[in-house]
Amino acid sequence: MAHVRRWYLLALLALWDVAGLCRDGVSFAVPAATLSCSRQLTGRPLLQRTTRRLDEGGIFSNVKPVVSETMQQPGLWLATVAMIISGMSGGDVPAAVGVALCAAIGAWFGKRTPLGRALTGPVSAMALGVLVASQHAVPGAVLRRLQFTAVTMATPLLLLSCNIKEVMGQSTRRLLVAFLVGAASTIFASCLAALLFRGPLATACGGWEHAATAIAALAAKNIGSGMNFVVVAQALCMKPLIMAAALAVDSALGVVYFPLAASLTPSNEDLEEFGVFSGDDTTTKTHSLADYAITLSVALVVAVISQIICPEGYACILSSAVAVALAAIPGAQERFASGEALGWPLLYIYFASAGFTVGAVEFLTLIKFSPLIDFGIALYGLHLCVLLAAGRFMGLSRPELLVASSANIGGPATASSLASAKGWDQLKRPALLVGTFGNATASGLGILMFRILSRLS
Repeated sequence: MAHVRRWYLLALLALWDVAGLCRDGVSFAVPAATLSCSRQLTGRPLLQRTTRRLDEGGIFSNVKPVVSETMQQPGLWLATVAMIISGMSGGDVPAAVGVALCAAIGAWFGKRTPLGRALTGPVSAMALGVLVASQHAVPGAVLRRLQFTAVTMATPLLLLSCNIKEVMGQSTRRLLVAFLVGAASTIFASCLAALLFRGPLATACGGWEHAATAIAALAAKNIGSGMNFVVVAQALCMKPLIMAAALAVDSALGVVYFPLAASLTPSNEDLEEFGVFSGDDTTTKTHSLADYAITLSVALVVAVISQIICPEGYACILSSAVAVALAAIPGAQERFASGEALGWPLLYIYFASAGFTVGAVEFLTLIKFSPLIDFGIALYGLHLCVLLAAGRFMGLSRPELLVASSANIGGPATASSLASAKGWDQLKRPALLVGTFGNATASGLGILMFRILSRLS
């Protein structure tokens, strides 16, 4: 039990840092301590050194404000509860805590370091999971339970905070057009690449129908985000090995694609000449505990009912549709805006667990799925070329197109991060909006693509 408590304390401290509980530039520095002390990862010296660092930062001299701030981060506690329940269901709580710790460190690395910002937090969490899994395997039952819990809860939580009506606002309209062009280019690229590599993909995946599940899930991911990949994969009952290989390929290509996209245009390019104006959308709204409680309760009801009435794998599709419909109700946004803060920690746990899934697969086994690499390269390359060509014809600016592409390939957080890093403040909030719009629509498009592709067999 002492071993479990120490793992839990390390995970909780790291998650505190990621959750932004230290203001005024004070950091817990737990990930640095964790990474530098592999010999005594769960021993007292690490906790003692961490305690001294905390004390040197003046944290223990002001404990009550820290506790108060922590209580204002329910997303942290929701992820912690999900982690413990999943570990208990899978029969290995320390393993679940280890996955959560990788998620926390990956999120911290993606937020606080230049390399991490280039990789993005989700990819960092997944990469760390791969590295740790090569040394310490986690039982498959724990990983499956973590992934199921994370996706089941994160899907309605994130979409409840999505205001589809706001996407049509003046500051977002041009970026929405660019995003739709990017989504169309992804669909075109996926279909063309599928036809080009149909034979090798069918052989590698054990049949064309299995290959079509991977193609549809990757297309959905590169219209919306990783959440849509998981929803489509679950709905289509994708084989775990194919899912691991597809995630590994997509993550590796994403590591190359995002720095490439960022390098295609200089920072601080003037956007006003293209009709993109800044607004007051970038302000941060604080939420009360009542807001969090209402949002979580509604998401739980939506998730449970969807699981009860839907066939296996399709619950997330229904919960997505219901959440988007609820978010469109007048006045709902003020109540459900806290869903994003609750949902993102769960997604980081999912990405870390996906990394553990990939890391548990032998390299020679993954080589069998090398046609997915060819498909992925064609998908990314055609997406970018078609997007830039069509966008130029339509008079869209390069920053708008690249932010839209990042929203397609990486999701709302990645797109907003690119806009922030490049100094395109006018695009930060619109990037979040169009990326969330992608989350709300990509799963259905992925399922539709599978229905079309599967008829080619």
